[in-house]
Amino acid sequence: MSSENTAHKLNALIHLEIDVVKCYEQALRHVDDDGLLSEIARIKADNERHILELSEVMRSLGHTPPHFVRDAKGLLMAGLAAVRAASGTEGAIKAMRGNARLLDETYEHALNWSLPIEVQAQLQGYQADEKRHVEIFDQELETLRV
Repeated sequence: MSSENTAHKLNALIHLEIDVVKCYEQALRHVDDDGLLSEIARIKADNERHILELSEVMRSLGHTPPHFVRDAKGLLMAGLAAVRAASGTEGAIKAMRGNARLLDETYEHALNWSLPIEVQAQLQGYQADEKRHVEIFDQELETLRV
């Protein structure tokens, strides 16, 4: 894959991660449990780390990573997250779980790209993070149902 094509694909991944972080910020406004807030803050930090590390990869390829702002898709995602989160903690968790699943699926797809081995390893790690995030959200939803 050419450097330009790689940069384009990494740019899309970074934008999705930014959109997810912004959605987490929106959903956090609707969670009042301190333990859950701490867990979500750690998850959000994982995604922010993904953004920083992918941005460094882009810079190493001679490209400029995207700014930390939402794109049109991100605005739509935030709106949907806000609607779900407005119903309370359960809705906020479901919105965040949906975003973590989307990232997991996106990283699964990205692992098929022709990327340098070290970037592939990073993406595998990010996907593992997202699988862990989904499990955390699933556990939180189970706790609410009990």
